Amino acid sequence: MFSLKDKMLAGVALVFLLSLLYSILRYIIFKGVGWVDFPIYVLNKALSLGMVILFALTHYLRNRAPGNAAAVIQGFAVLFTVLHVLLSLLVFSPHYFPDFFDGGRLSLVGNLSMFFGVLAIGVLLALTENKSFKELNAIVGSRKSMASILFLVISMHVLVMGFDVWIKPSAWPGSLPPITLVAFIVLATTVFLIRRRKS
Repeated sequence: MFSLKDKMLAGVALVFLLSLLYSILRYIIFKGVGWVDFPIYVLNKALSLGMVILFALTHYLRNRAPGNAAAVIQGFAVLFTVLHVLLSLLVFSPHYFPDFFDGGRLSLVGNLSMFFGVLAIGVLLALTENKSFKELNAIVGSRKSMASILFLVISMHVLVMGFDVWIKPSAWPGSLPPITLVAFIVLATTVFLIRRRKS
């Protein structure tokens, strides 16, 4: 018999592998990004999508799964977030993100996307069990409210980043939706479920 820990690890591995496969198909196979960019650029795409899915699963499993299943999934989601941020810093340049730059400075898209990304990190910190944020959680109302805020802020991060591509499906490599759009759908669905449960 598989233990709960084994099932959780298998679930995380499955989410990551599916996210990785989607990233390889979209960016390397269909878009033509070179394998030389796999270790950072393409892997980062997989981590970002996996992160969103794992955060959504955390919400779904909370109060449903036995033991600390939700906490385990959330821990991996946070790990994916840290890796995503670090890898993003390594490739943050006009070559990889041309829409983020206007000459030698950040464009409006770059400014807004980075703003919401940094804000999401702040909200994520507030969701941790750190005693420093207990009062903040109390002011907002509940962990569910903070989770909704986190999902909304991440939604804005990917919306600003990818909307221009979302509305041009004819330009999608292999007709595969952008990872930002997939992430947005997952996030919006999760927020809807959170709000419906509270009502």
